[in-house]
Amino acid sequence: MIEITMLLSTVGTLALLLATGFAGGKLKILDETVTEKISVVVIKIVQPFLIINSFIGCEFSPENLSTGLWILLLGLGLHGVLAASAFLLAKPIRDMDERKISEFAMLFGNSAFVGFPILESIFGKTGLFYGAFFLASFHLVMWTWGIMILARGRKDIKITPRSIFINWGTIPCVIGFVLFVTGLKMPSFITSFTGYLAALGTPLSLLVAGANIARVKLRKLFANPHIYYVSAMKMVVVPLATALLMRLIGLPEYMILFGGVMAAMPCASVVTMFSEVYKLSPGYAGGLVGTSTVLCTLTIIPVVTLIGMIAAI
Repeated sequence: MIEITMLLSTVGTLALLLATGFAGGKLKILDETVTEKISVVVIKIVQPFLIINSFIGCEFSPENLSTGLWILLLGLGLHGVLAASAFLLAKPIRDMDERKISEFAMLFGNSAFVGFPILESIFGKTGLFYGAFFLASFHLVMWTWGIMILARGRKDIKITPRSIFINWGTIPCVIGFVLFVTGLKMPSFITSFTGYLAALGTPLSLLVAGANIARVKLRKLFANPHIYYVSAMKMVVVPLATALLMRLIGLPEYMILFGGVMAAMPCASVVTMFSEVYKLSPGYAGGLVGTSTVLCTLTIIPVVTLIGMIAAI
């Protein structure tokens, strides 16, 4: 049963963090140099500890291990469905750079820094455990098929075995999984340490998203129909269709709700990072990530409610 009051509280908090980032951007406190450095901190420091903290927050048991591996398989299957959907839905966009960024953005949602608070409001601490296994599938797909999307028509973007298995996402997943399976009890100061760093992820990520919106001319941003199209497909149409598909397959209720929620997340912050690194319409990418995050505060409650109804059928 979805607790709407708790979900509303979580969404309200996310909206205020976005608004604070927007104000910081307008006041030049969070300028481009600052947000770029914060993004690096989030990707290379905060996210790894968020993943590890999610694993060590759950006690090992054969049942938990089985559930986690099922979530991993669900994540891989879900990303497969999202990849096919994103490929088809991005085709109407003629500009090739915007098409690639749109396809990438529809495939990869902000599963950690927006998704984890939403999961916790629905599933409690168990949601964070589910999320850790889901992130393992996220990074495996992102560093393979995700890079292949961005590499179309480009000879300077390549996939290597090292980039697939050694990156800022997969290594923490392996460390966290080993700690979980071995059942090693961490000293309280270690769990506090990882908890403090993990807690930085959501506020920093949303401050950057808000600041990115502040740097884009709102008239130009709101006049781009592609942003609304991608956001609607990413956060409304595809999640509901995916939930129906999972219901038809006969997956358990908690998997349908979990998978639907993960599919309904706004575009991942890494969309902006990759667009800047590979010079793929960074302004469009920033506007897409920021705007979808804002719109998520309006769409997530009705969409999650409908997914819950589908799961309970």
